[in-house]
Amino acid sequence: MMTGRRVGAALAAAALIGVAAAGPAAAAPTQDPASCAGVWVVVEGQGAGCASGYSTGQEALASAGFATQDSSPGLLCRIDEQPQTCSVTPSGYWSYWQATRDTSGGFGAWTYSQLGYTTSHPQAGNAEGWVFGDGSQPPAPLPATGTAATKPRSIQTANGR
Repeated sequence: MMTGRRVGAALAAAALIGVAAAGPAAAAPTQDPASCAGVWVVVEGQGAGCASGYSTGQEALASAGFATQDSSPGLLCRIDEQPQTCSVTPSGYWSYWQATRDTSGGFGAWTYSQLGYTTSHPQAGNAEGWVFGDGSQPPAPLPATGTAATKPRSIQTANGR
């Protein structure tokens, strides 16, 4: 016979499994980019997550649990419904950055991507970063090896939240 506490725990676990099954395929959140076997994806102000699929920057964003919208094919205008309207201007767009893992397991400085997210091919162990603005500021520096990163993404529900 199950106690009230066990029934509650079982129901909570079933609800979490149902939510995970309803959402897009996303990597389980990790606390540390060094433990990510794929590509670490950071969206400034929205969190970070480990992408297990990363043949392109676009796939890495989706695999890490972020919903995207393009204003035209390959021109990203929104990540997780931010900004409110889908528009791209010189002073307001998603700038795309990359950081390479160094020999100590940490990451080097962010560099502005010379490729769009549909033509970029991230490498396992490296990081992808996104910042909304005029493209002059990279994402915050990644933490040193073994320290907690920016808030990890949780597995999304079917409506992307």
